[in-house]
Amino acid sequence: MEGNYPMPQEAPQPPAPLYNEFLDRGREGKNEWWQYLVGVLISFGGYFLFSIPILIIVTRLLHEKGVTDPDEMQRMMTNPEYLGIDPNLLLFLLLLSFPGAILGLFVAVKFIHGKPINSIITSAKRIRWSRVAFAGTAWFLLSAIWMVIAYFKDPENVRWTFELKPFLISAVIAVVLLPAQTWWEEFMMRGYLLQGVGLITKRAWFPVLLTSVVFGLLHAGNPEVAANGFWISMPMYILPGLLFGVIAVLDGGLEIPMGLHLANNLFGTLIITNDTSAIQASTIWRQNNVDPTLDNLSILMIPIFLLIFWFIYKWDIKKLYK
Repeated sequence: MEGNYPMPQEAPQPPAPLYNEFLDRGREGKNEWWQYLVGVLISFGGYFLFSIPILIIVTRLLHEKGVTDPDEMQRMMTNPEYLGIDPNLLLFLLLLSFPGAILGLFVAVKFIHGKPINSIITSAKRIRWSRVAFAGTAWFLLSAIWMVIAYFKDPENVRWTFELKPFLISAVIAVVLLPAQTWWEEFMMRGYLLQGVGLITKRAWFPVLLTSVVFGLLHAGNPEVAANGFWISMPMYILPGLLFGVIAVLDGGLEIPMGLHLANNLFGTLIITNDTSAIQASTIWRQNNVDPTLDNLSILMIPIFLLIFWFIYKWDIKKLYK
């Protein structure tokens, strides 16, 4: 009889693709909320594990100088002259934390989520290294132009500090470790978390805003924030983070933000720095006094870059909200 035979069941249909291919790629693997929580904890656990050497060394040096106030420790922990430590050793110890962070993130993506590593980096089949190189070169050149403007505005505020041997050591450390620092921040903020929140919202604009604010707050403990003030410093982190997030969703990957972010930090590590910078190195020039207003005006570079890349890659604005 017909009633004795079970009706055939239809195979479950996969969800319709999202309009934004970068968010859509975040659907790969397993994506429960607790897996993202565990992934963040593993990545930051790797960061803190690899931070043990600098925490031990810097804390001991500060205690020897009688510094116990947390705010004072925050201001002085990246000052090699005050600590009496070689700047390149301090640079190495500061950047050493980030290979641990990126390793932890990759472990979480691969084994907690069961995703390919590339899924949080790009919607393309392979990482588009030509975009990384182009974006990095463009940012480096425009930063050099901005430095020339700052020099002619106040030439007495910039002094020549180049020494060949220390500079070469700084360059090696920066080239080896800065990609881990800058790209971990991109993979975590504009890749892993942006995709995770985007799977809930099904739109890109909210995770772009959220991760930009979180990105800024993660830098709230930097020495320059303590020196210049929270509200003056935050635009220098949140607005570039917003630019990187917008580009990531419009371009379908992190390659352009990877190039921009790395070039920005390389410029500050090798070309010019100041006493309040979080990263101290043997640069070519050094800024005597920081002008936060002029630094904030450098944010004008953001719409310039957005327009340049928009013209070149013909992006679809609907990817942000559709």
